[in-house]
Amino acid sequence: MLYDRAETEAQLPKSVLLFGDCVWDNRMLTTDCSRLNPDDYLLAYESENSFSETDCYVNDGWITLLDAGEGLYLTTRDKEDMGVGRFPVTEVSDAKTLVDKTINYALNKNAGNWENIIMFMGDDGNNNLHMRDVNETAEVIMQAHPSYHVKKVMWDAYVRTSSATGHTYPEVSAIIKQQQAQGALVMDYAGHGSEIEISHERVLRITDFAGFTNSNLPLWITASCDIMPFDGTTPTIGETCLLNKKGGAMAFWGTTRTVYANYNKPINTAFMRHVLSFTNGKPTTLGEAQRLAKCDMIETGNDRTRNKLQYSLLGDPALSLNLPTLKAIIDSINGKPVGGSEQITLKAGSIVKVTGYIAKGSESVDNFRGTMTATVRDTRELITCRKQDNETYSPFRFYDRQKILYNGTDSVIGGRFEFTFAVPRDINYANSTGLINVYAANTTCTLTAHGNESRFYIDGTEQVANDSIGPSLFCYLNSPSFVNGGNVNTTPYFVAQISDKDGINAAGNGVGHDMQLIIDGNPAKTYNLNENFKFDFGSYTKGETHLSIPALKEGPHQLQFRAWDILNNPSTATLSFNVMKGLAPETESISCTKNPATTQTSFIVAHNQTGSSIDIEIEVFDTSGRRLWQNKEYGVSNEGSYTYDWNLIIANGAKLRTGVYLYRVKLTCDGATRESKAKKLIVINNN
Repeated sequence: MLYDRAETEAQLPKSVLLFGDCVWDNRMLTTDCSRLNPDDYLLAYESENSFSETDCYVNDGWITLLDAGEGLYLTTRDKEDMGVGRFPVTEVSDAKTLVDKTINYALNKNAGNWENIIMFMGDDGNNNLHMRDVNETAEVIMQAHPSYHVKKVMWDAYVRTSSATGHTYPEVSAIIKQQQAQGALVMDYAGHGSEIEISHERVLRITDFAGFTNSNLPLWITASCDIMPFDGTTPTIGETCLLNKKGGAMAFWGTTRTVYANYNKPINTAFMRHVLSFTNGKPTTLGEAQRLAKCDMIETGNDRTRNKLQYSLLGDPALSLNLPTLKAIIDSINGKPVGGSEQITLKAGSIVKVTGYIAKGSESVDNFRGTMTATVRDTRELITCRKQDNETYSPFRFYDRQKILYNGTDSVIGGRFEFTFAVPRDINYANSTGLINVYAANTTCTLTAHGNESRFYIDGTEQVANDSIGPSLFCYLNSPSFVNGGNVNTTPYFVAQISDKDGINAAGNGVGHDMQLIIDGNPAKTYNLNENFKFDFGSYTKGETHLSIPALKEGPHQLQFRAWDILNNPSTATLSFNVMKGLAPETESISCTKNPATTQTSFIVAHNQTGSSIDIEIEVFDTSGRRLWQNKEYGVSNEGSYTYDWNLIIANGAKLRTGVYLYRVKLTCDGATRESKAKKLIVINNN
């Protein structure tokens, strides 16, 4: 009706959100469905042929076929007229989770360099088909959008381990989980899959998606079979990732049935191309990107089969990715104008100064104030995979920039920025161009910018004096107050603060030059911490790296950490510690942001269980000891502090009156609880 009555383009409805779950048995006559409440579900359009895993489908797009005569030729002719997505929820709590996620993502209060990262992941097997396909998609996106930092994770480029239960890629799993924890704009996977695991090697399982704790939410894309048949009665990866209350994804675009790889690449590429584009000056919505991608398949003839109907969007179709609307332009490197007549070459061991500015179109934005992050990468190199799968006839080869020379942050003032970094000795020495990616956000996170520069070369060595002294290291577990030999929980959080006057080798490009953590001298418990390293704000001589150490057995342990400066001088630090199961967490401090408070305050709890799943309970009492309010949260984020905003409304719905109150905090981890001392909260004029 709305579509037919619209007299102008502006009046046409753009998106439809199906707010509710569905099941393939719309009449709910089967055993699994008869126990369900029909009021909690929406109808789903199901194919007549429901016996073939490749031909049957559930298609939310059917209800957006709004032109006269549409609905009979879904595979070859009918084009969706609106964006469509679904919140697969039946519980109020899940509905609130998705509404909150959508609003928080749109507000973009935690804008940062994570939104400039796109990770492409390719499965092995099938004679390199999936790696080749996702690599070609990545190359298309890199060519069209060079300002994004594209990361490629191809399974066969890493060591595959074998056991009685099958093959695994532990390093691949760790890399993906680490990126998920840090956040990304898009996580894009192509390969084998099911509703409970990614790839035959079980690189990610549904339990991983349920356990993610990340505040920076990506869009997940899976060009893979059966990742989210949301019209069933059992949990799926897509639904689990989206409904995760502590992290996961802001939306999930994937398949509901078995799909064919030869059709997956064109629709994956088309969706990525559209979701990173702008429509009428604004980022294209997720629903519109899906609609355009499916229309492309019909118009180009790349897919006039049922395959494209297997793709669905779980999430709000009216939501769009937080794409930068401004440009970050680099205008000089070491005082030389970029693009000038003089070639710019960065040499190993040299100090480099880069300057630039924020622009809108061709005009500089002089009132832009905020922070920027720069990532400097070495020359492009050919990576040869290991040919570890029996179905592979020859090793897969792809180009990538795997060596990061610098990644750090600095200020943007008056629309201009500059940063300085040291070039490590371990460069490719290929006499080819490097690449700098820049991302910037203003102080209110309302404006973002990004840019790139590749008009410079990396080669040669600068002659500099070598003091033969490695970097200074300060290492601890859980808290800076940790004492060597002290007690820790089963999953201690390791931190190393590193400094060196010549600069820190944060890339680990040379053989054996990684920032490396070794537990108990065990090669199986050796961790590369390069990716976790961050330079201090505005510095290339100081920084910090970290790791949430996987669960350890009770008893004494020892760790060794090693780091290098840019001149390849190493330093090593050793810590002894004792793991105790059920060790009670400690509160380092508890406070309120507003005290006295009038209408609102925020509790801040600093604890020593960073990286661990911790339960936090905050209680407020009157001076007679009567509890007026409490808040419990389970499995809070892995940061070292927890913040909760409270509107001073107590359990019975009344406002907290003027007076003096007491509050305390209980922390629970590994079954052990620690209760803080009570502190005062003063409330005035809360009318």
